[in-house]
Amino acid sequence: MRKESRMYLKEDNIQKVADNLISFFVTELLRTYAVMLNTHKHNFERVLNFDFFNGMLKVFEDNIEQFSENRYANLYYNSIKLFLTEEEEHFDRIRELTRDNYETLPIIDRKNAYVVQINYCAERVNKGDLDFLSKKLEIYKEVLDRKAHYEGLPYISHVLYTGIAFAAINRGEMDWAMKFINTYRNELTDIHRDNSYYIVMSEYYLNMGDIDRALESLSKVKRNDPVYKEEVYFLLMKIFYTSGMTEQFYSEVESFRNFIQHSREISERRKKLARSFITLIKKLYSFKQNKEIGKRTDYISLREDIIKNEYVSDKFWLLEKLTELE
Repeated sequence: MRKESRMYLKEDNIQKVADNLISFFVTELLRTYAVMLNTHKHNFERVLNFDFFNGMLKVFEDNIEQFSENRYANLYYNSIKLFLTEEEEHFDRIRELTRDNYETLPIIDRKNAYVVQINYCAERVNKGDLDFLSKKLEIYKEVLDRKAHYEGLPYISHVLYTGIAFAAINRGEMDWAMKFINTYRNELTDIHRDNSYYIVMSEYYLNMGDIDRALESLSKVKRNDPVYKEEVYFLLMKIFYTSGMTEQFYSEVESFRNFIQHSREISERRKKLARSFITLIKKLYSFKQNKEIGKRTDYISLREDIIKNEYVSDKFWLLEKLTELE
């Protein structure tokens, strides 16, 4: 038993301890809120309760000057505001905070800060802001330069590997893309190495106009793997569109449509992206087959449909192919 009462804290430490506790818990709450918003944004199936966090955010904003020197809190706060408002000023602030404080960020947050930026670029591209294609690749290169892709692990994520390769190919940086693909192939895990490699090589050869090698690469991907099945469908439709293989094109479209309808392996968000792509690539192929009777207004209308559709995969490729027909 205690023989005498003691002060819980020395009087001159009370404010310091209180400030430190507030800073710690507010930072962790902001981090959690940002993670929840990201999950909600990219996974429609998750139902999350944001009531407390919305109230907490208002308290933070009312006292934001108190946290002006807390770089972690400001990084998570701007991530939250980017998710909620999609305003570019928050993207720019995250870029600045990440560059200036990268070495002091926890390992997992180093990559996550870049993922937020990459996802924002992808969304802007999806809305027709194609200038963000170059910004996306610039960020990917920064990730590699700073080795943020490792997350403290001895390998690179297959998702990041394919994302970087596709970004470079879409920007037309084919030499850089090939160097990256071959350099980092052996840094993939065994379970993903071959499938990821042949997926990106198929995209590479398709963009180089080598249909035979694109198909050959794709034939080496294990199509029964749910992680890659969707990518195979997208690539086959693009290959058959490009090569003018009409029967194969429509067969693959219907096969993909059936897969989307019955699959439990992909989210509703990705199904929506895929359905939009199917609708638009079918219209494109119809224009391609009947180019000589196409009207200028038809092309303008389709371009508007592609740009305005915020839920469609491979928007840049669709616009590029439409330009070729005009």
